[in-house]
Amino acid sequence: MYKKILGGFILFIFIALIMLFPFTASLLDKQFSFIEVNSSPKTPWFLKEEKAKVVLLYFGYVGCSTICDPRLEELTKLYKEFDKMGVEVPLYFVNLKASQEEKWVKNYASSFHKNFHGVYANENQIDQLNESFNLSLSKGVSELSHTSNLFLMLKEDKKYVLKYIFTTRPYNPDKLFKVIQDYYKN
Repeated sequence: MYKKILGGFILFIFIALIMLFPFTASLLDKQFSFIEVNSSPKTPWFLKEEKAKVVLLYFGYVGCSTICDPRLEELTKLYKEFDKMGVEVPLYFVNLKASQEEKWVKNYASSFHKNFHGVYANENQIDQLNESFNLSLSKGVSELSHTSNLFLMLKEDKKYVLKYIFTTRPYNPDKLFKVIQDYYKN
């Protein structure tokens, strides 16, 4: 009996810490809200013709009201600040459900902001993106589970290089603005 109570208590503490980590990380230190990346995945096919110096990638799916809608609303507010800065930063919303129609994806993304581009991906492309960007997708469940990470890529030597992954919500706007401003100054 004692072992069951102790095990339950440890499980409760573990779950509580997991659920509270995003909130405590943003309160304790803004540094926890993003990861600087030293290696980069191959430039995705949908960026081959892109000319912008900085792009943001967000992976989700149309109809994801619990994760995608709130994060894209948050990003829409940040993009109003980009507009004030006079900097155009394309955001690519990459749909992770191949069963959805391509036109839904484009309309969904652009309904949030004019600089949001919807990208349709087929099953093979989704698998490649999952592997390249370590998206932690859980397939085979009734609702697709995914992260809400925001990926910042910079154009270097005619290809895009992943530089930062913003992990906690709200995203760290100070760091995001600073990286973008610094890169556009160069």
